[in-house]
Amino acid sequence: MLESANRTLWWDRSIIADKTIDFNTAAIVLIDRENKTALVTDSAVPLTHNCPKKEAEKITKYENFALEINNVWKLNMSIYTLVISVEDVVTTNFLKYLKNIGLTKNILRVRQKAVLLQMCLIPPTSSDM
Repeated sequence: MLESANRTLWWDRSIIADKTIDFNTAAIVLIDRENKTALVTDSAVPLTHNCPKKEAEKITKYENFALEINNVWKLNMSIYTLVISVEDVVTTNFLKYLKNIGLTKNILRVRQKAVLLQMCLIPPTSSDM
């Protein structure tokens, strides 16, 4: 957790609310007390044909979380899912989300490189030999 006078940044931390929420742990949560906003970012690396489905699933997953944060902390919450496939394909919303978060397109290249390097580390299965 990082914290300043007006902002708090959490990653992989459960958020406790007044009632039980199914999915209360996001990859990154940025709370801006000055502007009364919260930003939830989660990512996924599915197979290419599952990218749109995974993006919709992640957004749906955090809707109750966003509503509860809005009710308890009176913050306007935005949910962004950064989905990039194992084959280096991004969803049509990816660049829009980057812009809304305030990141440049350069982060896309860095993330694509990370995905490709991770693929190289996956050991072959017996069916691949």
